[in-house]
Amino acid sequence: MAWIKECDPKPLLVFDSYRANIDGDENDSTVARNFFAQLKLLCDEGATVIVLHHNGKNGEYRGSSDIPGSADWMWNVDSSNKEKLDEFELTPVKARGQAQAFRVKFNYDAGEFQSMTEIARPSDAVLIALLRANSHKGITQKMLVERAAEGHQVSERHVRKFVRDNLDKIPGIRPTGTGAHRKLFWQEVPGQQDFSYDEPMLLKGNE
Repeated sequence: MAWIKECDPKPLLVFDSYRANIDGDENDSTVARNFFAQLKLLCDEGATVIVLHHNGKNGEYRGSSDIPGSADWMWNVDSSNKEKLDEFELTPVKARGQAQAFRVKFNYDAGEFQSMTEIARPSDAVLIALLRANSHKGITQKMLVERAAEGHQVSERHVRKFVRDNLDKIPGIRPTGTGAHRKLFWQEVPGQQDFSYDEPMLLKGNE
């Protein structure tokens, strides 16, 4: 503890693994709470703490529900390349704040991780923000076209292409109805890509 206080910058501490560092059964909630209580003391001194843990056969974390309950952030890490350990997908299981799934690849020559996650175009982010702003009652495609053009300079052609291409790709977009009466709703889905945009610009799109 004294060492952490003296460190500048504060250290990153990695515990590998959860099971190897606890005194008891990983399914025991008391064991989990006591372990994370000790880690919180380290965090209170400014340290960043990462605990490595393993999934069970069902693909979910093993052990007590107090594990995610005690953690501030919890990510599932999966290797998408089964032949070489270089590609990873990280999906948030729990987050104290906004989090999105992302993919990285380790470049062995450069000795660094490189992002494999596509970045949304600004015009796509505008449309997602408009869907979010009207998520309580939905928005027709015609209204989306009008509001995207007004103040955001997003063309009708782009709106139509965005809707056509992404209805089945982005889980958060939920259509209801048919034809001219079809409305688009936005639903927050854990782990889906975050489309950030300057929200104050979109207030006039919210009724």
